[in-house]
Amino acid sequence: KAEDTRKEDIADLTSLKKEIEGLGKLNTRLSEDARNLAMALKSEVKVQGNWGEDRLNMILEAEGLQKYIDYTREEEYYDKDQHRIRRPDYILRLPNGKHIIIDSKVSLTAYSNYFNAEGPEQKAMYLKQHVKSVTDHINSLADKNYQSLVGLNTPDYVFMFMPIESALTLAMNQHQELFTHALNRKIVLITPTTLVATL
Repeated sequence: KAEDTRKEDIADLTSLKKEIEGLGKLNTRLSEDARNLAMALKSEVKVQGNWGEDRLNMILEAEGLQKYIDYTREEEYYDKDQHRIRRPDYILRLPNGKHIIIDSKVSLTAYSNYFNAEGPEQKAMYLKQHVKSVTDHINSLADKNYQSLVGLNTPDYVFMFMPIESALTLAMNQHQELFTHALNRKIVLITPTTLVATL
């Protein structure tokens, strides 16, 4: 009986060892995938933008909104001078022919660098870059003047969706007038937790 028990223990340990080795390989692969995703998000502005738009789309769908019925994505409209074609990320269709424009903006590179910085000087530098990135997004969106597009009946402001809540919080803590600056430029800042309530 002791010999049989010993053999069972050896078999169990061998099986456990194989499982642990498998988990180790899986963990390595997941770490590589996560690192590759982070590298792609940080290096490719277009990838960041697409990710932000997809996050917004996921929230709208989770709220029961349907594409082409309740909202459209990157639909083309002319500006008021009929010269330039504009393509807002999302246009929500409201009752009585009204619309709300939502544009997604991702500020990830400086934000990520801030948390990975080694010393206080680097942190301060990346924090400044992050605030500038968010401010630049606000200004560039305001300059597009989406609320004046022909064929849309919108309020006199545009929603700017930031998918990373803590990125906006960090910028606003550093630059306390950021939200007011955005409102003065007719931009309302929203995040995943404030999107539905704001709508």
